[in-house]
Amino acid sequence: MLSDDFITITDKIRQTLKAHQKRTNVKGIGLLKNTRRERPEGLSAYTIIHTINGRKKKILREHLDYIIEKWEALPDAPERVKILPKTRDLLCYHSKRTGIGSHAITTIRGDCPYGLRSGVIQQWLNGTVKSANKAHLDYVIEVWSNLPDR
Repeated sequence: MLSDDFITITDKIRQTLKAHQKRTNVKGIGLLKNTRRERPEGLSAYTIIHTINGRKKKILREHLDYIIEKWEALPDAPERVKILPKTRDLLCYHSKRTGIGSHAITTIRGDCPYGLRSGVIQQWLNGTVKSANKAHLDYVIEVWSNLPDR
């Protein structure tokens, strides 16, 4: 390999990679998931981790281009919100008021958001999860609040 194939990892490059990681909520290992056949030879999650944390001082241009291209193609991570006690109380209230459980909430209208599962809703009700995808939580509250009393 020629020395021209390597580039120095600057603070600007590190900040760009950190920004993509934060924006997508995808870490290096997730970025490379199921890419074994397509990614450049020698590129690993450790390459990404060490590039971001400063342990690595140089990187193959091909690796950096691939990493940035993959991250740029990913959508922003969904907004997350804390499940406050008053939100949990509201969810429990609607569940008891309607007699409709978490499984039915995900199937009752036929337009359940992708990734929303009854087990997640149950964890909100139990208080075992402290945050939620905002769109999922808004959906559940809207569906439950528009259902009649049992």
